[in-house]
Amino acid sequence: MQCLKGLAQKHDISIIASIHQPNTDVLHLCDRLYVLSKGGHCVYWGPPDKLPQHLNSCGITCDEDQVPIETLITIASKGMSDPVVHELRAKTTSRAKQEVQEVFSQTDVALIQHKKKWFSFQDIYLLLCRQSTEVYSYRWRQISAKTVLFIGISLAFSLSVNSSVGRYDDCVSLTTSLSAGNDTSCLQMADRDFMVDQNVNYLLNTLWTFAVLQSVVTVSEKIIALKIMANEHQNMWYSSGVYFVTETLADLVSVTMNAGASAAILFFVSNQPNELGGNRRFLNYMLAFQLNLHGFDAFAHLVSIIFYKYKSMCFMIDLVYTIITGVINNVFMDLHTMPAFVRKLSDLSVFKLTTDAVMIAIYGMDRCPTNWFSQSLFRSHIKNKVSVRNTVDTIMSPDVDCPTESAPVLSIAWIDMTLKSRQTLFSSEKLILRRIKGVVEFGSMTALMGPSGAGKTSLLKALNGMNSRLMTKESAIHLNVETGVRTCFIAQDQREHLMSGLSVKQALIYASKLKNGSFEGRVDHESNVWQLMDELAISDISAINVEKCSSGQQKRIVMAMEMTAQLKPNLICVDEPTSGVDSYSALLMIQCFKRLSHRHRLSIITSIHQPNVEIIVLFNRLYILAKGGLTVYSGPPYGLRQHLSDCHILCTENQIPIEVLMKIAAIGVDNEAVIDMSDKTTKEMQEYDDMIATQLKHFPKGIPIQRKGMSFGECWHLMGRALTNTLRSNWKFIGVQVIAYVSLGGFFRALYDEPLDRAVGCQPLTAGHCDLSAKAIEDTK
Repeated sequence: MQCLKGLAQKHDISIIASIHQPNTDVLHLCDRLYVLSKGGHCVYWGPPDKLPQHLNSCGITCDEDQVPIETLITIASKGMSDPVVHELRAKTTSRAKQEVQEVFSQTDVALIQHKKKWFSFQDIYLLLCRQSTEVYSYRWRQISAKTVLFIGISLAFSLSVNSSVGRYDDCVSLTTSLSAGNDTSCLQMADRDFMVDQNVNYLLNTLWTFAVLQSVVTVSEKIIALKIMANEHQNMWYSSGVYFVTETLADLVSVTMNAGASAAILFFVSNQPNELGGNRRFLNYMLAFQLNLHGFDAFAHLVSIIFYKYKSMCFMIDLVYTIITGVINNVFMDLHTMPAFVRKLSDLSVFKLTTDAVMIAIYGMDRCPTNWFSQSLFRSHIKNKVSVRNTVDTIMSPDVDCPTESAPVLSIAWIDMTLKSRQTLFSSEKLILRRIKGVVEFGSMTALMGPSGAGKTSLLKALNGMNSRLMTKESAIHLNVETGVRTCFIAQDQREHLMSGLSVKQALIYASKLKNGSFEGRVDHESNVWQLMDELAISDISAINVEKCSSGQQKRIVMAMEMTAQLKPNLICVDEPTSGVDSYSALLMIQCFKRLSHRHRLSIITSIHQPNVEIIVLFNRLYILAKGGLTVYSGPPYGLRQHLSDCHILCTENQIPIEVLMKIAAIGVDNEAVIDMSDKTTKEMQEYDDMIATQLKHFPKGIPIQRKGMSFGECWHLMGRALTNTLRSNWKFIGVQVIAYVSLGGFFRALYDEPLDRAVGCQPLTAGHCDLSAKAIEDTK
C-alpha cells in the first residue's frame, strides 16, 4: 500500500483498490474510503479521518478500543434489513451528490474509452526476449518434461509393434496375373497383407494420438498464458497481433522439436523403408508429421483464445474435434464406406492431407516397380504418382462461552521441526522450516501467523502427517497417547470439501452417516446435525444448496461436516479460514470455533492473515513464524507487547503489537531482530520440556495416518448421496450427455450407406489361383 501511495503521488494517478480487513496503518494511507454494505449500497464515501464524525452523525458511538472501520463493516454486513444501514446510506448519498455536482460543473462528462495499442515489431522482439528469459530461468523444466513425454509415448508405440512391420510392401502387378510366376502361398500372402494392415493402422493411429496429445498440451499451456495476455492487452502493453505472432514463433520451435524427435523414433524403431538417397522417405514422413502437429496446435490455440475463461469448454471442444477428425479420416473406420458428404468433409481436414502424405511417404515414392501399384494407396484413393510436395503445397495454401480453569494437557508438540523440499526437475532445494518448537493444548485455539512464505500451511500439513516426506531426521513429533490424537485438516479452498447440489442439511446428514458407520443404529443423525448447525450458526441456511452459500458459511459447513463424527477429531488444522471474508464474518467464524474448542475440548490450529484486535483476543495462543521458517513468538495475545519490549523493539501506545511484529517478521530470517526474537522464544519454550516428557510420547515417523476399512453400509450412503446430487444438480448435465451419446450414435450409423452384414471373408486353400496339391494341403494343416 505504501508503494501504491508513492506511485499515486509521484505520477499523479488515481488508484482504486478493493481491500479486506484493513489495519490502521493501511487505512490512513488511503485518501478516500468507499464502503459498501451487503447488497451493494454505499454507506460511506470520504476521507478516513472523517469516518468517526460520520458514524456519530448517525448515532453510532465508538469506544476508544474500537476501530471505526471495523464498527462500520460490522453494521454494513447486516444489509438493508437494518435501519441503521438505511440512515448511513441516506447521509452518504446526500453528501456525495454535492461533491459529484461540483466535479461535473468543472469537467466534461464522457464515457471511458478503451484505447488499443498498434502493432509493433519492437513489441514482438521484447516479448520474444521475455519468453527466452522465462525459458532459460524456469520453463526449460516444463519443456524438457514435455519432450520426455513425447519421446516416451513414441517409444511405447514403436516397441508395441513387430520390429519388421515396416518392411513389407503391398505392391500388386498391373499387367501380370497374380498367380503367374508367383510361388507365394496364400498363407504367406495373408501374412504379408496382415503386416501391411498393421503398419497402416500404426501410422494412422500414431498420427492421431500425437495430434490429441499436442492439442491437450496446447490447451493446458495457453489457458494460463491467455489470462496473462488478456490483462496485459487490456492495460495496453501490446496489441493482440503482437501476442499471436510471438506465440506462433515460440510454438514453432517447441512443436517442431517434439514432432521431430517423435517422428524419428516412430519411423526408425519400426523399421520403415528408407532406401531412397538422402533419407528422402523419412524427411517426407517427418514433414507430414510436423504439419499434422502444427495444424492441431493452431486449432487448440484458436479454441483457447475464444474460450480461455472456460477451461473445461476448451478441452471438450478440442477433444470432440480430434475424435471427429479421427472418425472421418480412416483412423477408426473405412472412410470410403461412408456417405459422400462425409468424404467431402474429410477432404477439407488437414488431418486427411497429412495422413495421405504419410501413406505416400511409406508406400509411394517409387516403392513399387514400374507397372505395379500399392494396394494401400489404391484403397485410400490416393494416386500413386502424387508426390508429398503436392500434398504439402495443398496444406500450406491459403484456404464466544468462557473456559473453565483446569490443568493444561498437551495434545501435540514438535521439537526441532525442519522441513526441506528436495531438488526436482521443476524446483530447487528449499528450507521451509528451521528447527522450530511448539506445543498445543487440548481445549485451546492457536493462531498460526506469519507473512507469505513463512511455512504456515507446510507446518499444518506436517502436523497432520501429510508432509512426512519433507521432514528431516532431527524433526520430532510427540503425541498424547493417553487421550489419543485424531487429526483433521481443512483446506483453504472449501470447494475441495463440498459436493454441489446438496443442501446444507443433506451434506451434514450424509457426513454423519459416513463418519459414524461403526455406530450405525446408535446415532440420531438428525439431532446430531441440528446441534452442530446451532453451534456454528448455520441453522438458518439448512435448506440452501451448499454452492449458493457465502464463503464464510461454506467454511463453517465444512467444519460442521468434520465434527459430525461421534468420535470427533481433537486436533483440527484449518488453513486460512478467514481469507476472502469480511471482518464481521471472520469474527463470527472464530467465535464459533471458540465455542467448539471449549465444549468438545478440541485443539484448533488456524493459519490466519491480518486479523483485527477482536479476533486476536479470542485465541489462547499465538504462534508466529518469520519469513523463512523461524518462530518469533509463541504465547498468549496479551504477552505480545512485553515480548517486543524484552527484545528492545519499540511499540508505542498508538501502535498495535501484532502489526509491528508482522512487519519485522516479513523481513526474513537474516534480520537481527528476527534472530533475537527466535532465540528468546526458543528459551521460553523450554518450560514445556517436563510436560512433554511426562504427557507425550515420541513418534519417530510423525503422526500415523489412520484409514477406514471397507464397509458396504458406507457404499450405500455414498450411492444415496450421489443419487441426491444427480437429482438436484447434475440432471441437466446427464441429460446433455444422453443427448450427445444418442446424437453420436445416430451420426455413426449415418456414416454407412451399405449393409454391414457382409460375408466373413473366409477362403478355402484350394480356391482360385491358390491351387495346392493334396500333399501341400496336408503339410499346411
